[in-house]
Amino acid sequence: MFLRYQNESPSAVEIEAYCQRLTDLKLNGCQIAYVQIYTVARTTAEAAAKPLTKDEVDSIVQQVRALGITAEAYYGPG
Repeated sequence: MFLRYQNESPSAVEIEAYCQRLTDLKLNGCQIAYVQIYTVARTTAEAAAKPLTKDEVDSIVQQVRALGITAEAYYGPG
């Protein structure tokens, strides 16, 4: 799950680290059927946690797909 916290989206460095971890898993024999990229879908206990935009989720999905991994997007409210 990816989210905006205190009005900050995940940085490019954080998303790259996530993609690198997926790559490392594949290189070590993990057979990943697909990855779900999703964001906050309902009110959270922490008011500073908010959903990403559709475009932000789609961007992460595209980065994961570029690794040769099937990825599906799931969006927050709206």
